[in-house]
Amino acid sequence: VNFPMLEACLRGLNAETTNESATGASMAATVLWIVGLSRAVAAKGEPRCLPVPKLLENTNIEGGGYADFVTKNATLCRDACCADEMCVAFSWTLHAFTNGTTTNHSCLRGETCCFLKNGGYKGQKSAADITSGYVNGHPRPPPSPSPPPAPPTRPSFSGTKPNFLFLIVDDLRPEIGAFGAAHMHTPNLDRLANRSLVLQRAYVQQALCGPSRASFMTGRRPDSTRTITHQGSCTNSRGTSCYWRDVGRANFTSLPQAMKEAGWWTASFGKTFDPRTSDSCDMPYSWSQPPQSCTCDGTGTLPDNNRASHVAVAQSDEPGLVDPPIVDQALDFLRTYSHDEAPFFMAVGLHRPHLPFMVPERMLALYPPTLPAAQPANNDFAPNGVPPIGWTYSGEIHSYNYNTTVTGWMNATGDVWTGEPNSTLPAEWTTELRRHYFAAVSATDELLGSILDELASLGIENNTVITFLGDHGWHLSENGLYGKCTNFNTGTHIPMMLGGSRLGVPLVPLGGIHSRSLAEAVDLLPTILELAGVGTLNVCDETPAPNRNAIPLCREGVSLLPLITNATQELRTAAFSQYPVPGCGGVGCDGSGPSFQHPTHMGYTMITSNGKRITEWLSMQYDNKTGEFLPQWGDMTLNEPYWLSAFKPQPVLPECPATSVFEYYDHSVDPEENNNLARKPSASTAAEIKVLVQQLRAGWRAALAPPASPA
Repeated sequence: VNFPMLEACLRGLNAETTNESATGASMAATVLWIVGLSRAVAAKGEPRCLPVPKLLENTNIEGGGYADFVTKNATLCRDACCADEMCVAFSWTLHAFTNGTTTNHSCLRGETCCFLKNGGYKGQKSAADITSGYVNGHPRPPPSPSPPPAPPTRPSFSGTKPNFLFLIVDDLRPEIGAFGAAHMHTPNLDRLANRSLVLQRAYVQQALCGPSRASFMTGRRPDSTRTITHQGSCTNSRGTSCYWRDVGRANFTSLPQAMKEAGWWTASFGKTFDPRTSDSCDMPYSWSQPPQSCTCDGTGTLPDNNRASHVAVAQSDEPGLVDPPIVDQALDFLRTYSHDEAPFFMAVGLHRPHLPFMVPERMLALYPPTLPAAQPANNDFAPNGVPPIGWTYSGEIHSYNYNTTVTGWMNATGDVWTGEPNSTLPAEWTTELRRHYFAAVSATDELLGSILDELASLGIENNTVITFLGDHGWHLSENGLYGKCTNFNTGTHIPMMLGGSRLGVPLVPLGGIHSRSLAEAVDLLPTILELAGVGTLNVCDETPAPNRNAIPLCREGVSLLPLITNATQELRTAAFSQYPVPGCGGVGCDGSGPSFQHPTHMGYTMITSNGKRITEWLSMQYDNKTGEFLPQWGDMTLNEPYWLSAFKPQPVLPECPATSVFEYYDHSVDPEENNNLARKPSASTAAEIKVLVQQLRAGWRAALAPPASPA
């Protein structure tokens, strides 16, 4: 660190931001996050700042972890950090939170606030005295079982630590070339697969953006993060946010946060965390610099065109699409990052193929209307025997219009389409949606290719580990549905890959490794931390709710690295997902119902290694004091009254079931999930269902394969 230059920078920043008329936007743009400042000053022999006791009087700083108080400029914040021997980092930024009785912070929304890390106030003399502290009102998580190493200093990319590129794509189903979709034009993802572990049976833990990302970015499942929605009013300390650190009432260490604490420079571009379930995209916890373009805006700078579900744009308009600027920001980071300082962990999240399907015309031309894969799915109908509680009315797509001239939606008979079962869209409409979705995937593939090319151009691809995944699947008429928000296989099954090179050695041989062993998105955290050398994590305990803030860094998934040496071994006997139902009108994405954060029912789903998919829909209760989820596992009697053999055009849904309701699909004979065997099971099928339900209720811990015995 060039301290005189840094000080000059801070003073310049001070001059720019002390004007009380400065807008919130300009304030937010002047975020500072300086890591290891005090150490760098001491190493250069510079004098520490004089104490500023007046600044620290009458604040609610507690412990020696994070602390916060109001300052007018960055220099005062720097001075406060320098005045204390135990302060190792500070952040000065516009405060984004409201004050409350339980938030334990001094800064109000709109104030410029100083955050200190590891400042030993209130008479604490050593790091051993530090037990807790606060930043932005959230209890600081305890340290990892093994202290993270100091950031490495390396002369070049041939250093001792690899870089990590973490690629996330919204609403991406495993329909790309590398996963057997010959009709898809995805040359860049295919070449990534050619040097990756390709996980052909990977599942997310919930088929909705915010909960899914909160899950795989923390390595925790939705019942642990307690983040099952990003809509409506969540129950938390502030009452208005669905931030996973609030609704979970536990400050779990995220994947980028663990990498940051272990010495990596962490950067975020695009939709990585979902901003609806992570205030400021989890800054400053997870990132070494302010995240860029962390929004849910899906249109970019182009007009919304009647809020059309699909639009093709001319090549001259492509820069106005939502994703090209995100990739430009990521490329700028790669080109300007000081690569001799520390390795980086860079997350890039692209929006397409999320609605609206705004795509380049040249990509749409790759998928003519006569393409067989663009026709409606063979199973564009509700599964036989599906319970009403397991049905979704495709709520998300109803928030758009069909195209730029047609407002609303109609079904194949010309009536208004509301998403009711067995009343699908006209075939030509479905074809256009599928074509535009495919084109969106190809456009995303091209953008990801530019990042891969830049790694090669900079000479760093041989020391960059690359992770790629979709945050959940998407129905394009399969099961008669359009969208996500389901427990069906099409909603939870995702593409996931782990590849690249580490310290000059490819993770997998050229040609890639394809594995059909079950994998889950929560596996990425323990896998990456093991690759980074941070350590091998223990399985998370079932810690009682009052002690959730004492949970150390742990895992709820498994490391995927054993599959590189043996792609056929099973790391678990089953994978798990879930989806809530606010009321009993079926699964939805619109946040309707009494409380989307505390839904009346939950559908817990499990798919086994031999392709048996079981779902139990049950009523939910909650401990309002602790926030704990309390599933009410019901009677396992397979009864008929709640089932419907076939839906009428506008069915009258029964009241909420008083006991559990089940779905059972056998992928060995029914991979499309067209026939719910739990409706009228034979005696042998009923016995099989009961065994599966017992396995489902035992949960994910019981499904983990025992560790291999030493040779």
